[in-house]
Amino acid sequence: MSASDAEREASLDSVPVMVERLRDRRVEIAQSIYNWIREAVPDSAEARDVSYQHGMMDAVDAVVAYSLDAIEHGLGCPESIPAPAAAQARLAARAGVSLGTVLRRYVAGHARLGEFIAEEAARTGHTGDTPAFVYISRTQNALLGRFAAAVEEEHNRERQQVARSPAQRRRELVCSLLAGEAPDETDASELRYRFDAWHIGVIATGVTAREVLESAKAEFQLLAVAHSDETTWAWLGGARKPTPENLRRAGIASRAGISFAVGEPGEGIDGWRQTHLQAQQALLVALMGPPNCVRYADIALLVPWLEDPVRGKALVDLYLAPLRSQKDGGKISRTALRAYLEAAKNVSAAARQLGIGRRTLAYRLETIEERLGYQLDSRVAELAVSLCLHDLLDGADRAERKESTTRISGLS
Repeated sequence: MSASDAEREASLDSVPVMVERLRDRRVEIAQSIYNWIREAVPDSAEARDVSYQHGMMDAVDAVVAYSLDAIEHGLGCPESIPAPAAAQARLAARAGVSLGTVLRRYVAGHARLGEFIAEEAARTGHTGDTPAFVYISRTQNALLGRFAAAVEEEHNRERQQVARSPAQRRRELVCSLLAGEAPDETDASELRYRFDAWHIGVIATGVTAREVLESAKAEFQLLAVAHSDETTWAWLGGARKPTPENLRRAGIASRAGISFAVGEPGEGIDGWRQTHLQAQQALLVALMGPPNCVRYADIALLVPWLEDPVRGKALVDLYLAPLRSQKDGGKISRTALRAYLEAAKNVSAAARQLGIGRRTLAYRLETIEERLGYQLDSRVAELAVSLCLHDLLDGADRAERKESTTRISGLS
């Protein structure tokens, strides 16, 4: 073996090492790519569509994992693109996101992943002309071509299918009204829904979601449009302002296999639009936990932070980071804090809820105050929001996330 061949093999042997280092940063990389493509290639269509944004994050994560596998093992890995990426291409077609926008986002994501690869290559002493870096670049470019072809096929096929669907006509009409077009008698007749009424927006996800919404006709007039195979946008309308009891009688409550995101009552066409926007924002939480029913009023303070997870995590760090140095990462302290706040700062009631003695809880709260550096009563709202954000944004502790999404489900 010549010296140049030996150097080439040694260079290529470092590829798995670089890939493993990139895998260790996968969450960071996926979040960075997601943020970048939304900034670099903005699109107004999904701005009102939380399920599209949520699906895009899943697709980015799947594409990053797939790309790293292909770089490590070669292009002989499964040729079909990851299922979340294919599903997102179809959802984009239904949401009215153009193929050009989707493909530009893949190009932007490809470039951002390339920056992370170059960063790791530099750390291991590989410049742009080393065999390892050349191999990775060629593989990554080939993957971009594979994704572009597959995504184009999925998007075009879905567009052709929905173009022939009467349901798509209803959805396009609803989207035009949401975008600000004034409804007329023809629209109301075609949609079979009165807009000069009270409304509550609901977004339901689950295989049987549409059937459950249909049963709400006994209590409300119903406008429902299929957004995807398992997601339905709906409005429940009536002559009187609806109440939580009306919703419970209509079946809009926590149940197995279905999640509901619920807006607040709104009147007239403006209220119809507003309650749907609120349901979209409640969906930010509903999609994070087990099937449940999340009402906008219960999560309104969390929305700005959930829409920008980086800022949300920064807020959590600001108020809760000192607790992470504890042996359990602060879990016991966070549990004590939640119980104390939920009991309206009544230590005895909180202790009973936790099944511990009052003195034990009082001692824990004193310890928490010492670590945080301030009295709990001076930061009640900040701590309450930070605890909820921690549970929702910290994927490392699924149990806490499940408890939180259930706890803030206002209609459960």
